Amino acid sequence: MELGEILILQGINQFIVLLLALGLLMLVRKFQGKPALTESDWLLLFGHGRNEALSLRLWSRFLAMLAGVAWVGFYLGRYLGPLGFGWIVAGVLLSVAAILLIAPSWLR
Repeated sequence: MELGEILILQGINQFIVLLLALGLLMLVRKFQGKPALTESDWLLLFGHGRNEALSLRLWSRFLAMLAGVAWVGFYLGRYLGPLGFGWIVAGVLLSVAAILLIAPSWLR
């Protein structure tokens, strides 16, 4: 197996384990007669309360940001790929820094 395949498989495995753990937590709370997700759970998962996390405004902004990140990733691979690995790493680091600065303020 190549490194890329291993990273993809590990990412999928971690996602599945996270979903199973969250589902198990919700089932245990339901059997105990408690709400499946409390307000503090919503704050932990999304950074917003339940009403804000399920709002159309937040999800539309999230999808717009997701499309922008996918677009940036595509063009990084397309135009910096032929220049070499160092250029790709530099482009990814600059993109991640920009996204980390822009995303929290834009999703409020």
